[in-house]
Amino acid sequence: SNTDGTITSQVSANVDAGFSIVKYTATGSESIGHGLSQQPEMIIQKRTDVTSEWATYTATTGLQKYLQLQSSAVVTNDANFMTAVGASTFTSQWSSNSHDYINYCFHSVSGYSKVGSYNGTGVTGNVQYLGFEPSFVMIKSTGVESWYMMDNKRLNGVYSDQLYANLSNAEGTGQHVDFTSNGFQLDTTDGGVNNGSASYIFIAIA
Repeated sequence: SNTDGTITSQVSANVDAGFSIVKYTATGSESIGHGLSQQPEMIIQKRTDVTSEWATYTATTGLQKYLQLQSSAVVTNDANFMTAVGASTFTSQWSSNSHDYINYCFHSVSGYSKVGSYNGTGVTGNVQYLGFEPSFVMIKSTGVESWYMMDNKRLNGVYSDQLYANLSNAEGTGQHVDFTSNGFQLDTTDGGVNNGSASYIFIAIA
């Protein structure tokens, strides 16, 4: 039980890894304890008792905005979603009274994980420095593009074939994201991960 917020949440947290799972029953407008030692940079929220979207907050896209994990949609504005995200709690007025929510919270940990963003260049060789070699990277444009997931267990040469968080498709090819000893490199000009006029959010884990 976590009582940092205005209501009690049920939290399982790995503080060292910067990850927690938070469950609560909404009262309509509340702050919720997340159990981490610092402000989450990504929160994936899902209402569990009805069909609903996977609303995803990131520090890059900002408060009162969300991406949808199940969709390729552009960032959605909503004045009631994630009105505050702090060192011990987050606040959402989007919550419906007496309904149940699950939240997956992440923040960057030096040498282990990174929640971040970058601008596409439209030129191969776009390098993203993490300070560690990733095993998993998920990338989403803030525009209309799928969620691309790459890992170092499904290598096709030096690149990982991509899966899509929002699609049931078989793995695809062509998103040439090369995992390096200190980050990842975009060896593609495809709009899914490196459009010269787009910005992207990502989460990478060693």
